[in-house]
Amino acid sequence: MGDDPNKKEHDGKLVSQQDHEVAYLKHKFPKRTETEIRNAIRMYGPSRSAVERRLS
Repeated sequence: MGDDPNKKEHDGKLVSQQDHEVAYLKHKFPKRTETEIRNAIRMYGPSRSAVERRLS
């Protein structure tokens, strides 16, 4: 999910630090802490692919 959960096209390639985004990534990467996820978003965001590569 990107910044706006109602947008589907380009927004899916983006990631933000909104609670629903962090919860989604926490579910996808259960071994990662919320702090690790937020740090990855800060360092590698807003690119979802870069953040997910960092977390995997």
